[in-house]
Amino acid sequence: MKTLRQLAKAINAKYFGDDVAIQAITHDTRDLNVGDIYIALKGDRLDGHDFVGEALAQGAVAVIISQVPAELEKQRLPYLLVEDTTLALGQLAKVWRQQFSTKIVAITGSAGKTTTRNILYAILSRAGKTLLPVKNYNNHWGVPLTLLRLRADDDYAVLELGANHAGEIAYTVELVQPEVAVLTNAGASHLAGFGSLEGVAMAKSEIFQEFNKGQGVAILNKEDRFYDFWNNKLKNIDQLSFCSIESQGADVYATNIQMTDQGSSFTLHIFKKSMTVTLPLLGRNNINNALAAAAAAVALKVNQKDIIKGLATVVPEPGRLCLLPAVAGARLIDDTYNASVNAMLSALEVLSTFSGKRVAVLGDMGELGVDEIAYHQQVGEAAKNLRIDNVYVVGEKMQSAVHAFGEHAQHFTTKKALVSQLITELNTNRLACGELTILVKGSRAMRMEEVIEELQHHNEGDLC
Repeated sequence: MKTLRQLAKAINAKYFGDDVAIQAITHDTRDLNVGDIYIALKGDRLDGHDFVGEALAQGAVAVIISQVPAELEKQRLPYLLVEDTTLALGQLAKVWRQQFSTKIVAITGSAGKTTTRNILYAILSRAGKTLLPVKNYNNHWGVPLTLLRLRADDDYAVLELGANHAGEIAYTVELVQPEVAVLTNAGASHLAGFGSLEGVAMAKSEIFQEFNKGQGVAILNKEDRFYDFWNNKLKNIDQLSFCSIESQGADVYATNIQMTDQGSSFTLHIFKKSMTVTLPLLGRNNINNALAAAAAAVALKVNQKDIIKGLATVVPEPGRLCLLPAVAGARLIDDTYNASVNAMLSALEVLSTFSGKRVAVLGDMGELGVDEIAYHQQVGEAAKNLRIDNVYVVGEKMQSAVHAFGEHAQHFTTKKALVSQLITELNTNRLACGELTILVKGSRAMRMEEVIEELQHHNEGDLC
């Protein structure tokens, strides 16, 4: 199937107008190119039908809609009429995916999904043409939109499946139908939607549901507290396990780990084979992500050389433990994309490995449910135990971290006041010719990247 009319027939939808070839299907007029098909999706705040006119003006050749706007009646362009555009998007993606033999890996977990996805992409793109989602397309819209980008010459595709409530992964994995499914971990993330850690573990295990209908390989983290739970659900399914601790008896594991301020090196063991690898990503948590990616590559029978080169050449994702160019002589670690509890603790561990003074700049963590205060206290306690020198926070919930950390922790009511304190820190450090590392992290809603941007706007001459 190469045209919109053919897809419409496959999902029993009504089609009007001349047939058009499928170049790309997009829901965002900001990303729309001439020749694309526009689908009008309804969200909580915006209705895509309000942008049909804009899509047509930008060169859309057809639209998928649940109601016919006046702009379309005037221009007489082809359109697909459905009852619910979100459901139609999923149906279209499922039919589209089924016509290709592309080997797909689906990845989920409370932390490490995107990094594992990027590492695996770095490996697989050496072995063949590989599709990677744009942006953070991992939900009930993003996953089907990514599937609709599949083409016959794609050897592999790496998809990330996110969720903030039970049933979401069950829906997207049914569309994806992966050959390999990776579960990185289950932790305190989106607890407001899942209710408990056990609820998180159950929801993440939905990624394996399609394997009950046929062949597939499950990749599991043997260090995770829910490993036995997942393992018991997969008795008749092929599995590979990964673990950074040799004694755990995993299929893929690491030894001789050496951490640096640029990443790590370690001996990678895959069954009875071993190889020395380098990984240009900060943090021990990213070694686990690399092991998960390597295990998935093994499941797809990728050769050892491509695995080694892929690990060595992966590029850090912006906002995810990125070591930025120095500001006034100080190191700046940008980990502002988002913040689960596990990711926050991992970031603090990374900060603790740097020499000199260490300052943690933290924003609230979101969607943690009834135990949110306890989780923020845990962050403060961890920072104290790791001997972080100063903790500066913004957000009401992070006040609990300040109380847990004690002396040398401070809460700020605004980011402006926080940045002012950081500039003072930078000035003092520069005049003393000292060594300073600043970590900035918080949930997406806190927009902690604004702190990074403000610091970068000050060159050394402006700081004093």
